[in-house]
Amino acid sequence: MRLPVTKIAAFAALTACAAPPSGGSADDTGRAPADTGAPSGSLVVTGRLATRVARDEPVPGPGYDCPDDASGGVSGHATPSVFALSIRRITLLGAEGTDDFVIASSENPDEAEEVDVASEDAALASAAMPPAGTYDGLELQVWSARTDFELVVPAVSEAPLGVPVHGWFADVDPLQKRDLTFTIHGGDYWVDRESWELAPTYGDRPDNVLDLWDDPDFWAAEPVTLSTRDPAGSDLRFEVADGGELVVPEDASGTWTIALEFDVTDRLTWWESDPDAPDGVFTVGEDCGFRLLFPAITAWMEGG
Repeated sequence: MRLPVTKIAAFAALTACAAPPSGGSADDTGRAPADTGAPSGSLVVTGRLATRVARDEPVPGPGYDCPDDASGGVSGHATPSVFALSIRRITLLGAEGTDDFVIASSENPDEAEEVDVASEDAALASAAMPPAGTYDGLELQVWSARTDFELVVPAVSEAPLGVPVHGWFADVDPLQKRDLTFTIHGGDYWVDRESWELAPTYGDRPDNVLDLWDDPDFWAAEPVTLSTRDPAGSDLRFEVADGGELVVPEDASGTWTIALEFDVTDRLTWWESDPDAPDGVFTVGEDCGFRLLFPAITAWMEGG
C-alpha cells in the first residue's frame, strides 16, 4: 500500500498494493517470498510462522491428530482473494537516536479502519508522516484479520465455498482472542468443535470453538503485537529480512511517498487430514491447525 504524504501535511490517504510472487529464497512455509524490487536501503519485514512443507519425519497416515511442527505432516496453502486487516496500530521502530513513530492507530474496534492489503484499491483515511530519522523495524497490532478463500464447511455444503473468515487478535465482545468466525449468508458464526455445527455470534459462545493456533505466550500479550524488536511467543516470527532500514531525510521537501508493499501469497496454511492424498482445500472438522501467516512487508520512501 502506498502512503502519499508531504513535509507540511501531516495526514494523507493510504492505498495498498499486493506484491506478486517472483523468486527469492524459501521461508519456513517452503514457499518463495516475493522479490518486490524495492530500492536498496529499504526496510524489508517478513511475518512468518515456523511451519514447513518438507519434513524429515515420516508422514503419518489418515486419522492422525493435528501434528506439531516436529511430528511430520503435509501443509495445505491458499492465497486469499481478500486479506483485510482491522488496524489497531502501525508503528515504525526507530534506530538508535530516533524515536518510534505511530503511523496510524485506532483504540476503538468499532471505529478501526479495515485495509485489504491484497487489493490495489484499498485506502486508509488518515496516516501521519514520520519525522526525520532512521527506522529499522516495524510493529503491527490488529483487531482482526479477514480472509476470503475457498473452503469446505460441511454444516453448510460439501462443496467449496468462498467464505470470509475472521481471525480475532483482541477481545471484542462477544469474541475472544484466537476465535475464528465465519460469515455465511450475511451472518457471523463460530464453529462448535464438539458437534462441528455453526453457532451464531449473537447467541451463547460454545465452550470449545474452532480457533487460531496455540501459542500461550503470544496470545497472553495485551495487546497482541507483532514486533521485529521484541518477538512474542514461540511460533510466530516477525523479523527484518536481510537487514535494511528506512531513512526519512532532514531536508525532505516537496512531495514524498512512503510505500508499504504486502505479499499475501500462500498466507493461509493448515494441516491436511489425509497426507497421502492432500486435496489443497481446507475442510472444517477434517483438516486442522488453520493459521494466518501475516504478509511479508516491504517499506521504502520515494519522491522529493
